[in-house]
Amino acid sequence: AAMALAWWYRGRKKRQALKRLRRLKRALHDGSVPQHELAYLLAAELRGRFGVHRLDTECMGTARQESWAHFLERLDALRYRPDHVLEQSDAEQLVADAERWVERAR
Repeated sequence: AAMALAWWYRGRKKRQALKRLRRLKRALHDGSVPQHELAYLLAAELRGRFGVHRLDTECMGTARQESWAHFLERLDALRYRPDHVLEQSDAEQLVADAERWVERAR
């Protein structure tokens, strides 16, 4: 029973993060969250999940570093370039990618 409780507790933060990301995906789809704000919310969620103050290429292991760096480039473009706007499908893909990164995190 103790092992099951420990397993459940460790997975709790991941489940909560995924739930919040699903809410963000719905808000994006409904148009109730601007893409610029979405990017900051995604970054905050990922920072919290990884337990870091800043997202950088060191957050992921070397095996995934290239795809993580590409994800960060897309996220940072949306965060730091106010004139940058994605097609709706690309914005939804960004959220889906964030979900995958949360799933992969330990």
